[in-house]
Amino acid sequence: MSYKTSPNDLTISRYLNTNFDIVKYVADFVPQIVITANYVDQLDQLLEPLYYLGPKPTDPTTDNAGNTLLVGSMYYNTVENELRTWNGTSWDNPQSYANTLLKANNLSDLTNVATARTNLGLGSAALQDSSYFATATDLTTVSSTAGSAVQPNTDVSLANLTATTLTTGNVQLTGGSGTQGTLSWNADEETLDLIQNGAVLQVGQEVHYHVRNNSGIGIPDGSAVMATGTLGASGRITAALMDGSNPSNAKFFLGIATEAIADGDDGKVSFFGKVRGINTTAFLEGDVLWVDQVTPGLLTKTEPTTGLKLPVGITISSKANGTIFVRATNGHALHESHDVAISGIQDGDVLAWDNANSRWVNSSTGSGITNISTTQIDNVVTIQSSTGLDDSILTATASYAGTMSKEDKQKLDNIPETLTYTLSDGTNQIGVTIQNAIETEQTKIIFGGSY
Repeated sequence: MSYKTSPNDLTISRYLNTNFDIVKYVADFVPQIVITANYVDQLDQLLEPLYYLGPKPTDPTTDNAGNTLLVGSMYYNTVENELRTWNGTSWDNPQSYANTLLKANNLSDLTNVATARTNLGLGSAALQDSSYFATATDLTTVSSTAGSAVQPNTDVSLANLTATTLTTGNVQLTGGSGTQGTLSWNADEETLDLIQNGAVLQVGQEVHYHVRNNSGIGIPDGSAVMATGTLGASGRITAALMDGSNPSNAKFFLGIATEAIADGDDGKVSFFGKVRGINTTAFLEGDVLWVDQVTPGLLTKTEPTTGLKLPVGITISSKANGTIFVRATNGHALHESHDVAISGIQDGDVLAWDNANSRWVNSSTGSGITNISTTQIDNVVTIQSSTGLDDSILTATASYAGTMSKEDKQKLDNIPETLTYTLSDGTNQIGVTIQNAIETEQTKIIFGGSY
């Protein structure tokens, strides 16, 4: 068979002969080119859009090649304007772009701004200027954060915080139970209220005793209370209703119970200050109140005339939920005065001044009086004694008895003794001689009285 060379063949031959090195280089890669050609079909499959199926108006049931959908396949729904993903069973329907927040809107695309602010716990903070919020430096002081939208939580420790002014409604100290230890401002009394147990102390305006009721019965709120002893190392004063029947109990009076104190419990007794919430309808506003002498613990507005006279306070408001101001006093007996010494007292004793010891002492009438002496200056007679019970007797007048002047004595001396003189006590009359009359008048002058 003959082979005819075409002009093109000659050209290729010349090219191969001329570019032998290049042809050889290409021939070295022929095996790789053949291998690459074998993967063309696989590459076509890889490039086939099996996962992203493109835009469609409805959910597809197969991929674009009619094969089973692969988990993770996606398509864009042109009706709902949203991207959907195949989960192996159904197409997931994520939130549409219409329901997402866009940066350009600066949160103005929220459905309800007020509700969102509440849900975030911001209150009105979202409506405030930037100056309303604490800076990093401000957070080191309570004074800066007190009015700020940034507030500490209830468990924050104040140990490392400093403040020139700390504004808060209530402060509760640890160690108590319930509301015990809570401090708050009392605008009416203009002081601090301190919750104790059943009582509230107005700081600086009240003084309380902390007592133990071991009397066997309860002590009602607003009752007069007396001390009965102590509980030793506990530091408690034991207390009971005030017994006003015995004047000597005055020294044991404590004050008015400012809360009901059950038997066996501790409670507060107000020595000074207001006791509130008690029934004062039996009194008028301004009434001075006294310890009752009959019923233990009771108060009365009637001042006693004898026995224990113990004023305890004043009625502030007269009503079922009234208030009294307590100013507890213990009063005192005469023998408790610092310049009185009384002992062995007897019926009819009187006080006499003991000048040697500079004190008052009790003395029966006429007893203990010695060394009586008299002095006279003109018509004034002074009677003196060892006890210092000195007195002066003035010249007698037509209205009262007294000493006789020397002029009167001279007149009497000139009257004959045999003359009869009539004496009268206002009812009866008798006739006596002048001498007897003079002696009678002298007796009246010394001892006084009508004869």
